[in-house]
Amino acid sequence: LQTVHSGLAEKAVDATIDLLLQKKLDGIICIEMLGEGFDFPNLKIAAIHKPHKSFPVTLQFIGRFARTNAEKIGKAKFIALPQDIRIDMEQLYKEGKVWQEIIPDLYQNRILAGAETREKLATFTPLNEEFLSDLSLDDFKPLQHVKIYRLFDGANLETQFHLKEAKVVKRFKSDKLSTILFISESMEIPDWSSTDVFKRIDYDLFVIYYHAETNLLFINSSKRNETLYDEIVQQMAVQNNGKPRYERLPIWETNRVLRELDEPCFFNIGMVNRIAASHSESYRIIAGPRAQEALLRSDGNIYHRGHIYGRGREKNQWVMLGYSSSARVWSNKTASIPDLIEWCRCLAESIASKSPVTTNSALDVIPIPERIKSLPKNIWTAIWNEELYLSFREAKYELGIPATPETSETADVRKTRPLEHQFPLLDFDLKVVMRDEDRIRFSIQNDEIEWQADYSPAYPYFTFISTTRNNFKVRCGSRWVDMIDYLKEHPIGFLTERQDQIQGSGILKYGMKFQPFDRRKIKTIKWKKEKVDIAYEYGPPVPIKNSRRKENLISIHDFLTKYLIASDAEVVFYDHASGEIADFITFKHSDNSLDIALYHVKGAKTKGNPKSKSKSEPKAGARVGDVYEVTGQAVKSMTWLSKERLQKQIKYRHAKKHPFKKGDMKTLDTLFAMADENNLPYKSEIYIVQPGLSRSKIAERRDILNILASADDYLTRCHCVKFGIMGSN
Repeated sequence: LQTVHSGLAEKAVDATIDLLLQKKLDGIICIEMLGEGFDFPNLKIAAIHKPHKSFPVTLQFIGRFARTNAEKIGKAKFIALPQDIRIDMEQLYKEGKVWQEIIPDLYQNRILAGAETREKLATFTPLNEEFLSDLSLDDFKPLQHVKIYRLFDGANLETQFHLKEAKVVKRFKSDKLSTILFISESMEIPDWSSTDVFKRIDYDLFVIYYHAETNLLFINSSKRNETLYDEIVQQMAVQNNGKPRYERLPIWETNRVLRELDEPCFFNIGMVNRIAASHSESYRIIAGPRAQEALLRSDGNIYHRGHIYGRGREKNQWVMLGYSSSARVWSNKTASIPDLIEWCRCLAESIASKSPVTTNSALDVIPIPERIKSLPKNIWTAIWNEELYLSFREAKYELGIPATPETSETADVRKTRPLEHQFPLLDFDLKVVMRDEDRIRFSIQNDEIEWQADYSPAYPYFTFISTTRNNFKVRCGSRWVDMIDYLKEHPIGFLTERQDQIQGSGILKYGMKFQPFDRRKIKTIKWKKEKVDIAYEYGPPVPIKNSRRKENLISIHDFLTKYLIASDAEVVFYDHASGEIADFITFKHSDNSLDIALYHVKGAKTKGNPKSKSKSEPKAGARVGDVYEVTGQAVKSMTWLSKERLQKQIKYRHAKKHPFKKGDMKTLDTLFAMADENNLPYKSEIYIVQPGLSRSKIAERRDILNILASADDYLTRCHCVKFGIMGSN
């Protein structure tokens, strides 16, 4: 063999060809392709080691070796690795085919496919001619990535679209394909700059397909922005009584895109930790060539599906496919506009089928939420979406804003300048305020504001109901979005007494049974002997004037301060306020660990104001109200129990004037440094301090015991060494 290529002198190439003609060579090695006019029918074996840049060039190369214009030259053979030659290969390898028939057919099929694509693109009508009038849709190759919504009252294909942060400069519509396509123009400044010097114009492509039979809307966008998706679907959805009715496709329906996938193999599996406050991992990702084989049956007790990505056979072809709980579905390739629409149509048909979806792999052990049919009655606490623990989010609000439009016109209000406050969103407390048959009222609050909203299982899930307009916003990247919009995309969760979790329109049933709560975990304190007003949580002593109690009683916090200072704890940090880690956090260094304990305090429930001069003495008992809030605080505080996060948060809270009752910041830093130096693990303990809870009187109260058992089980799975209660006899 000898090599010929364009880098050689013409004389050298001619000499090689002469040797070939004289049959002194068995063949030649050609770099790129043989030029026009070269004809040597005796060359009958062609091997391609590097694919050509285009299909026509490949066909031309094959044609050099498929000639039949000479006698006794034998059959042609064409050798290549299948993954290198992406043409209609199955036809090339079928026996009995004649080359001169196959090659024209292959090229003709390409021509026909191109003609079909152009025919479909011809159904698009440009709705504005002034911008890029010579634009060809055949040049567009969007990535196969869509976000899916259900429109309850249909779609309006006449929508013109008005976007807040971009201008629609070109719009097309195809009634036949039920698709709108538009291009937007926006001025962008890099996140790292605040000057207009680097301002640039960005163009984005949007392809929106509506599948009328299923009422599903598919949004393909080169700019993936949740607010932008919401703007589009709100304008596309037909309004009912003045409101667009739609929902983001829930994960139990999105999961149906796996229906047509045979022999699936998953490369990337994301799972949401149902123990949402777990400090170990809120979201677990397994990646590898066969990631599903790393799953254990016990994982189904702790996690539910977040996202998956893998491949499988679909109609005898290997395809890549992924989906996430945020109603996104994607593949790994770009496609023409008609091919993208056809892909969406096939997804819609898979989603429409109600039959069960099984992958016959270990992925099937990871559960998926189901749609809520009715709200459970035993909801006891609220937790932030796992997204908040994965991404730092700031919140801001304004004070001094009038409650109603009428008062805003008064002279006094006009003089009021709203004060803007900005804090990490995790500094705000979540609290369930009220529950009824079809809604849950909850609050997001700190020491300054209480922002309230209602949750219901119907999209968009949350309705703002607060009487004050605090302009509550959350920072997402470089943008500030309304709290309601943030919650729509990242809904908070609600826990039931049996650890079922509600999020969005779905409920995930807890699959394990937890043991009855051991009442021996309640440590009884003689509160009366300690001169503690069990209804008075914190503050200075309160004089009680009655025949039985003439001395001033102290608060529960004052008692616990003395109790913890007298203990063997080396550091006692007091963090009582909105966004607290706990009311008290203690630290102690032992030989084998750094011991951390969190104490959550609540006063016994009584009628009237517990700070007032009461004529009746509050008593310990078995009141559900004494358990709900403080137990919920204990569960949610688990998110702080990592050394790095806890140390950082205490420094932040201490800078906000939260004091040390024993020890100081230097002592705490020393304890953390010793633990790091000696690779010591930390042991976490969580206590609720509730004098209103009587160990003897809750013996027959199954509802209270269920709440305590649920919290005990939850915290144990979060690697909490001990869950204890300081209560009454």
